[in-house]
Amino acid sequence: MKVGIPRGLLFNDFSPLFIPFFKYLGMKTVVSDETTRKIINRDLEIVPAEYCFPTKVAYGHVENLLKKLEEDDFIFIPHIANTGEPTGNYKYSVTCPWTQSAPDIMKSAPKLIEEGLNVEKLISPSLFFDWGLKHIEDQMKKAVAKMGYSTKNVRAALQEGLINKKKFDKKIEEKTKEVFDSIKRYKNNEPAFLVMARPYTAYDANVNNDIVNKILDAGYLAIPLELAPIGTIDISTEIPKMYWIQGQKKLAAIELLNKNKNLFGIDVTYFACGPDTQINQQMRCRTQKPFLTVEMDEHTGDAGIDTRLQAFFNTVKSYLRIGAKHSNKVFSVKLKDLDKIKDKKILTFPPMSNHNYAVSAVFNAYRIQSRVLEVSPDETMEKARSYTYGLVCTPFLYTTEAMLNFIEKPEFDQEKFVFFKQQLIVAHVD
Repeated sequence: MKVGIPRGLLFNDFSPLFIPFFKYLGMKTVVSDETTRKIINRDLEIVPAEYCFPTKVAYGHVENLLKKLEEDDFIFIPHIANTGEPTGNYKYSVTCPWTQSAPDIMKSAPKLIEEGLNVEKLISPSLFFDWGLKHIEDQMKKAVAKMGYSTKNVRAALQEGLINKKKFDKKIEEKTKEVFDSIKRYKNNEPAFLVMARPYTAYDANVNNDIVNKILDAGYLAIPLELAPIGTIDISTEIPKMYWIQGQKKLAAIELLNKNKNLFGIDVTYFACGPDTQINQQMRCRTQKPFLTVEMDEHTGDAGIDTRLQAFFNTVKSYLRIGAKHSNKVFSVKLKDLDKIKDKKILTFPPMSNHNYAVSAVFNAYRIQSRVLEVSPDETMEKARSYTYGLVCTPFLYTTEAMLNFIEKPEFDQEKFVFFKQQLIVAHVD
């Protein structure tokens, strides 16, 4: 009996833990093939909805794995709600919704079922790594028991996996020091580029259009986000509710870029990525130097990427030569400061849901004047699109359109009105 583990999504993060875990228990692990165009073409046939490209690719890896397994074998795709390793002083390290729900969306793909996916053979424990080792152990015991194995060695197997993961992380730490020590020796006009991509895209050339090798072929150093010393950079005071772990890493990386003259960021993102629509706006707000965002999907061609990279390289060389400066100031108002605007300013809420009408009424009851903005009559939201960069989610456009329409009204006075934008904490719970 074998355990299949598909590449994609959090495979690169957690395979150093799970493969030794199953090996210790005497189980043979089988991994899907590296991403090929054939796998990509198959995932486009299998996927039941318009997910982001990396999630679509994950479907192709499950289908590829089915061809390697027998009827009695299992497939291991855990629910990983958080990584347990937030940056700075953040409390949460939440993964994206599709990553959390990967086992469920695989089960809901009719074509995968037709290809032989037996949902009873899909092992998917719910793992919250910030809940401690005992929680992980209990969940893995349930998973092992479902596979018909004894659970008596699960703790030892988990320790074996964690030791291997620590060794892996230690090697990354050593490589990080080596890379950034070398950057310190760079000449003033010599750039290096931080590739700000998730682990499941940064190391997959067929998912990132080989962007890393394109940078290397141009004669520059390309550094993956995992090799950036950002773990201790704290931005939680300025952006207190960034619960996405990749958002924390990318925004912390912006601070690193701002402090390193020769280091420049290339952000790799994908169409239909909900979290990135918000994160990327924050990144652009905070950067103090040239910065490139490359949006990709299964239709992105090499020519477009090559052109944008070359243009960015030229921009960076000019920036280093003339010593240009760029700065954006970020403003934030905390809820506790609202008392200061009583009877002085008027709060405005986006028309995102009926809840905002109730919240507005509460503020009015406490002598903080407020109102909910009108819904835009333009369903295409063209005005909002003209003020936003790249592909953003519909709620972002919806809110922006309402704000822009209100700003254009004669009654609008920036000294009188305040826009209220709430933030949320979310997580997958089994």
